[in-house]
Amino acid sequence: MKATFIKDTDEGQKLWKVSPPAKYGYDYETGEYGRGQSDYVVTSKQNVIYSGWETYIFPANSAGQIINFIELEGSQKGYVSHETALKDAGYEIEQ
Repeated sequence: MKATFIKDTDEGQKLWKVSPPAKYGYDYETGEYGRGQSDYVVTSKQNVIYSGWETYIFPANSAGQIINFIELEGSQKGYVSHETALKDAGYEIEQ
């Protein structure tokens, strides 16, 4: 699995192109995860009151807009590294 940095977004997030596409969404009828797929993800870091820093990964479109707000695998609490979150999700960072 590979992730290639595309750009910093206006919201302070980072946009990445990923391969294979990131799966997202949960089908409550079948119990299956991954109804949707996206070739792009954004990583977002923020300092949450009472719990500290978190780095989230969300599926996005090519413009960097989040298309589903349930965080993807690899999202972490306790640090703010975009790259570490993606590596924890199984992606190899390409330059």
